[in-house]
Amino acid sequence: MVAKKGREGREGSQPAFFRTSRIFLAFLDFLRVLRFSLRASIFFALFDFSLRCSRLEALELF
Repeated sequence: MVAKKGREGREGSQPAFFRTSRIFLAFLDFLRVLRFSLRASIFFALFDFSLRCSRLEALELF
């Protein structure tokens, strides 16, 4: 009976582990989305900067 209680105790702790791993995986997904959005915002900032530079050069030519 003591061994059964020990086994039940270990099984009872598994859902907490799975809950923690689920939170950790959600956090990793959040970081992946954040990294993608940061990369996209840098790309669009550089694209906008290059457009502004080309507009300034066009204005200087006239």
